[in-house]
Amino acid sequence: MATAKITTQHTYDIPAQLTYLEWHDHYETEKPFMVIRYPDDPPEMTGGNVTFKEGEEETIHDIRGHEDDFTLDGNGFLFTHAPTSLAPSDFLDDEKIKTKYLPECEAYLKGLLDADQVIIFHYRVRNTITSDDPYSDTGPARSAHVDLSSQTIRERIRNRYPDRADFLLSGRVRLINLWRPINGPIQNWPLAVCDGNTLPEKNLVLTERIRTRDKAIARFVVHSPAMKWYYQSGMEDGTLLVLKNYDSHAEEGGVARYSAHCSFPLPTAGPDTPPRESVEVRAVVLNYPRDDPSLVEPKPAISNVDSASITV
Repeated sequence: MATAKITTQHTYDIPAQLTYLEWHDHYETEKPFMVIRYPDDPPEMTGGNVTFKEGEEETIHDIRGHEDDFTLDGNGFLFTHAPTSLAPSDFLDDEKIKTKYLPECEAYLKGLLDADQVIIFHYRVRNTITSDDPYSDTGPARSAHVDLSSQTIRERIRNRYPDRADFLLSGRVRLINLWRPINGPIQNWPLAVCDGNTLPEKNLVLTERIRTRDKAIARFVVHSPAMKWYYQSGMEDGTLLVLKNYDSHAEEGGVARYSAHCSFPLPTAGPDTPPRESVEVRAVVLNYPRDDPSLVEPKPAISNVDSASITV
């Protein structure tokens, strides 16, 4: 698994200080946690025992023109041209997202990853209006992180498919994010992604994210100078970022397990810069086991885009 290299200096490489988890020794004796606020939660719904800080200045490399040098299994992410049939205004309508966009995402992932089943369980439309609120869950995600732990992913599969979980978890399990702007080109707060080959495992801290409606365990990143970060300048609506947050096959070696990500402000942005708007979809992608006849075949497929179980 080789680290991709951009050998030429690009005009739009950006020096930036990304936001990282600040290490404290008490993480070794008590579980790190933070409280995340939904838009309708009261402002006092905050708390936790973790803190964040800006890291050292580092270069965020512009991937434009070098997109083909990066792959999902090789680096943990890819940028690809994948237009949607929805207009920007359609993303204001939850029903259109659920009935049109999510099926598009399911079909795309099945084709890209030759998947047997795609379970979409989360989507969110983000904007920068709440970017100054670090506890909001609707503004750009500013702290470097990997979305969910393997434990959380497996628990969600067992909760949703208790009769099929052993079969599903015996195959290849991936957690994939699909992220795109919906008012491109992006002029501020683009999404930066870390080459999974440069992300030290010891710098990832399991942290419980607590909301009023649910909780999950994510991995937040402590800064390391070894990490290499990338973004795409002027990202348009027709471009899709495919981002890996977990891959059970990475245990075998040679495959990127995940890529950390976060948003960062552009120095060219000003008070009149349009706010960034984006949509992200999170899905578990399953490839059924092929070589173990002792496993029970799955029951007839349940709808993979189940609005009753989708969190927004």
